[in-house]
Amino acid sequence: MVQIYWRASALFSTTYVAVQPLVKKYTKTANEYFIDEAGCATIAETLQVWRMDRRLVLVGDPLQLVPATISAGHRYAKRTGFPPSPSHPVNPLARQHMLSLLKKLMLDGFPVFVLKVQRRMAQGLFDLSKDIFYDRWNLSYGQTCEVENHDLGQRCEDWADRVQYTEVSKSRSNPLMLDAMIRILNRLIQGANLSRGDIAIVTPYQAQQKEILDKMGAAVSVVDIDDKVLLTTADRVQGNERPVVVLLAVNTSQSGAGFLWDSNRMNVISTRASDYFVVVGDKQMAAREASERTMQSSGGYIDTRDLEAWIRYFERNRRVVEQSEVEWLIEDSARFEPTRFRGSQDS
Repeated sequence: MVQIYWRASALFSTTYVAVQPLVKKYTKTANEYFIDEAGCATIAETLQVWRMDRRLVLVGDPLQLVPATISAGHRYAKRTGFPPSPSHPVNPLARQHMLSLLKKLMLDGFPVFVLKVQRRMAQGLFDLSKDIFYDRWNLSYGQTCEVENHDLGQRCEDWADRVQYTEVSKSRSNPLMLDAMIRILNRLIQGANLSRGDIAIVTPYQAQQKEILDKMGAAVSVVDIDDKVLLTTADRVQGNERPVVVLLAVNTSQSGAGFLWDSNRMNVISTRASDYFVVVGDKQMAAREASERTMQSSGGYIDTRDLEAWIRYFERNRRVVEQSEVEWLIEDSARFEPTRFRGSQDS
């Protein structure tokens, strides 16, 4: 294996494997370093691989999520009022881990080359993120994004045209949001002729995931399986996609937006669908100010305008539905049984 390494012109690895003894011998002598998905790696993770006197090319999206870093000492101090201790140490690099090296070098003025053509998401579907999160760049759609190339999205839109659009629901109950989502899925799957493997459900909290698993059973999976609805969080769905993505927002005006204040997290969620994006939530969730804990987890700063603009986007484009105005969103069974609507004219 060592002989193969030394004869190779290039070595492909992950940042984790690159610091293992066998591969590390190669990375120490490499002349150039190319790191893909660099927006998803912490500074420390990247510096483990790169020798700083060598050429470095970082490829990625600076608006993606870096891995979460937890400092037990900070949590212990906040919960008990006592200072951190040896059994509850503070991670001094926790704040640095909130930024990728790609984002830091961009902020420091290093040269950046931007690919300005988006080729994955259907025409119009990328507008949400383009207008709010990528507004500093003049991005456009490629030919592959034309609506004619996204038949599944057209079928979803044809189904949605039969639903009355007014204002978004102000439901204050998470179980009610879950029931509404299941009612939508039951009719959307039949009305747009979807398979379960076309759909991903994204929700910000593990507790909500458990409720979805309990209610939808074997129809969903937290593992990417072709014939099941994918159930995931923003952190785990990063880098993957499904034609149809449903965000179950969970948070309300009473609880506050929580994790959804994070602009990178909302950007990741908003760009996982290639054909159709559905949100079930409370449009007043941004009415309450971000908590101190949320501010700390974001490095001490949150631009609340992003989430507010994200919500206004749906209102401005008349893409919102009032639950009380659609009879079946209230009266349908909340059991996941899409086959009940096979052949129905109003599904």
